[in-house]
Amino acid sequence: MFKELGQMMQLMRTLPQQAGQLQEKMTRYSEQLAAQRFKGRGGQGLAEVEISGAMAVLSCTIKPGITLAEVETQLPNAIVEAMNGALHQAQEYSAKNMGQLTDGLDLQKLQGLAAAMGLGKPG
Repeated sequence: MFKELGQMMQLMRTLPQQAGQLQEKMTRYSEQLAAQRFKGRGGQGLAEVEISGAMAVLSCTIKPGITLAEVETQLPNAIVEAMNGALHQAQEYSAKNMGQLTDGLDLQKLQGLAAAMGLGKPG
């Protein structure tokens, strides 16, 4: 137990540095994500929506030449479908790239030491 306590203390000394690294990575990741663009299409191309990684709607384009009947019956659903498609792409991108935030941080070791000392579940 004293060995684990010594390792835990050593690891605790590095936590502020690791927290700073994580904060820097989060800032860079947020900037990268905000710069990304995601498009969704709905109603077989009747509507197209583009959003930023910051989840701001950048544009909504309606297919030229649509009829009044299409506007009334299909357009609302096409816009919703396009918006959901763009949001889904942004969520997938974020989930796929989120792991880069913790690269280089020894979180497994911290979990393992805490578990060895009876402070949590093993990772």
